[in-house]
Amino acid sequence: MRIAVSSDDGVHVNRHFGDSGVFLIFETEGSEIKFLEIRRKKQG
Repeated sequence: MRIAVSSDDGVHVNRHFGDSGVFLIFETEGSEIKFLEIRRKKQG
């Protein structure tokens, strides 16, 4: 399963999803959680 959390600075989970410009993407497998990437919201 992949999980996205929203962030102001790419480090702290501190924004509402609709207001965030940066998302931290994680993947879970069993009890393991692995960081995958940082995604930035497209301007448009």
